[in-house]
Amino acid sequence: MANSSMTDAISPRDSNIFDILNELKQGQLDIKVELKLEMQSLRNQLSASTDRISALENEISSLKKENTELKNSNDESDQYGRRHNILIYNIEETLDSKKERDNLIVVLRYVNVSIDEVDVFHRLGTEGITEKRRPMIIRFYGHGSRITALRNKKSLPHPIHLSEHLTQRRAALVRSLPALKRDGRVHSVYTRNGNVFVRPGEGLTPVLIKSEIELDEFASILPKPPTEINAVRHQGRKRNPGKDPTEGARRSARLNPSDKGAISRPTYPQYSIFGHPHQCGISQ
Repeated sequence: MANSSMTDAISPRDSNIFDILNELKQGQLDIKVELKLEMQSLRNQLSASTDRISALENEISSLKKENTELKNSNDESDQYGRRHNILIYNIEETLDSKKERDNLIVVLRYVNVSIDEVDVFHRLGTEGITEKRRPMIIRFYGHGSRITALRNKKSLPHPIHLSEHLTQRRAALVRSLPALKRDGRVHSVYTRNGNVFVRPGEGLTPVLIKSEIELDEFASILPKPPTEINAVRHQGRKRNPGKDPTEGARRSARLNPSDKGAISRPTYPQYSIFGHPHQCGISQ
């Protein structure tokens, strides 16, 4: 009876309101379902995009590795082709080819090598671009002549000097490494048979450096230069701006009894266990 009376009490207007509310609820449910489906579709698309990006990154990494290997292989081949070569710097330069040969003969005598062991020689670079003497490249018939010249290079008179004929890539490494030695981070830097070596410390095993990446990795594990360490220590010191600059002096010096605010120098005996005051650097 009570339910029927309540139903009879609902007017047609109220019934329309309930119908509208039910439609709204159903609409909300439909929207939620659509949103879930759309979100799931977006997740699937994102997952597929992520997979494609990951595949592309792996492909790029593989291509970079392959490119690095090709560069290393080409560099090795290029350096192998220079195994009989040396570079000599600061030889007097002249336009007369016979004079050039005579100058080279004189220089080679210092390193115990004969001109007959030379296959070919010529200057590097374009003539007349700079006033500096262009380096001379010498190619020997055999590897032994090159080794002999390198072993005796310290016998050359200043400013003439010689070096291995390195590839452009290895020469760039050699130019960048002396900074580590100047900073005291490595003991020595040298080349042997076209390879670049760094000795971290005296008596330690030398490290072979083949590329800029290996150089960066090697430098990252070295101790910092002393200048950087001192700079860090200096930055870590905090000053007290409110500190009285005479506080230390007031603490260590003896105050004059007649004037508590004045600072007097400490008094010394005429003679002490340290000898005469003048011998201690104390003036009367």
